[in-house]
Amino acid sequence: MDDVTAEEVESYAKSFRVGNLKAVNADGFYIVVDDITGDEERRERTFRAYIHYQGMVLSVDCRAGSLLEPQKSLVPYLLRLLRSVEFVAGPAARVASSATQ
Repeated sequence: MDDVTAEEVESYAKSFRVGNLKAVNADGFYIVVDDITGDEERRERTFRAYIHYQGMVLSVDCRAGSLLEPQKSLVPYLLRLLRSVEFVAGPAARVASSATQ
C-alpha cells in the first residue's frame, strides 16, 4: 500500500463532515462528502442521513449539488427538512415496524 501524504490526509478531512441530527422526536446523524478526485467540472456533494426512532430508521442518500456552485447546495434545506420530521404512532408505523421484523 502506498504511503499517504499529509496533504492527502488534509484534503480527505476537508471533504468529509459528520454532524448530529435532532428531529422533532428522534435523533440521528448526517454525513456530507465532497468529491475530491475526478473531473473538477463534475464533482458533487453527497448527503447521507439516518434518523432512528423506536427500532426504525429513516435513511437519506442523495446528491446535494455541484461543488462548482456551492451557493446552490441543498444541504441546508435537507437539514431543515429532516429536523422537522416527527414520527407518529399509528397503523402505518405498526405496518412499517412489522415489515422489518
